[in-house]
Order: sequence, then structure tokens, then C-alpha cells
Amino acid sequence: MKESTQSKSLLGKIIALILGFGPGFFAIGYTIGTGSVTSMIVAGSKFGMQLLWVLFLSCLFTGVLMFAYGKFALVSGETALHAFKKHIKFGKPLALLIIVGVTFGQWNSLMGILGISSNIIFEILSNNFSGLQDHKYGIVLGIARR
Repeated sequence: MKESTQSKSLLGKIIALILGFGPGFFAIGYTIGTGSVTSMIVAGSKFGMQLLWVLFLSCLFTGVLMFAYGKFALVSGETALHAFKKHIKFGKPLALLIIVGVTFGQWNSLMGILGISSNIIFEILSNNFSGLQDHKYGIVLGIARR
């Protein structure tokens, strides 16, 4: 009987650990989005480790902003966009500009991921069908279109 109690307590501890880190996983997923992954891949392949300082600054500023906006939301009960709209003189246009900017950035990020995914699918296909190498550009565009 003790083993089942110990296993339940171990299972309970594991679940508690996962629940404790759960919100952090969502924050990481939101912060490190498709655009970040695409940008880091391209920058890393072109410049190697020369841009590591940019990554450091990006992480620093992102962390500071997440902390500040998190504290602000806890204290005031308002989101950043609502606060801009409510407390800043030209808040409505600023909030709309932020929404448009985020939408545009996500759209561009999704296009980057689509391009990477299409190239990966093409590489898998070209390893199995050697005749595809001659028509690379058209096939990658066809994959992306589907």
C-alpha cells in the first residue's frame, strides 16, 4: 500500500512541477515565435556568432518589457493596449498602430516558416527522387501554394 501512496505523491509532485512551469512555457512560446526562429536561422547562417550581442539585447529588453507589463497588468488590471488607449493622449492611434504592426510581423513570420517548410519538404522529396533537382524553384513554390 505504501508504494501506491509514494507513486501518487511522486505523480502529484511531477504534476505540480509541470503546472508551476506551465505558464512559463506559454510565455516562451509567445516570445520566441516563428519570426524569431526564422530570423535567428537566417542570421546564424549568414553571420555565425557575430550577432550574439543582438540576441542578448533582444532577450534583455523582452524580459524587461514582459516583467514591466506583467506588473502593470497585475496592479492596474488593464492590458497594455487598453492602458495606451485610456491614458495616453493619442492612445487610440497608437494602439491601432501596435495591432497593425504585430499583425504584419506575424504575417511575415508565417511566410518565413512556410518557405522553410516548403524547402524541407522539397529536400525530403529530392533525396528520394533525383530528377526533381532540375525544377527546384517551381516545386518549392508549388509546395508552398498547397
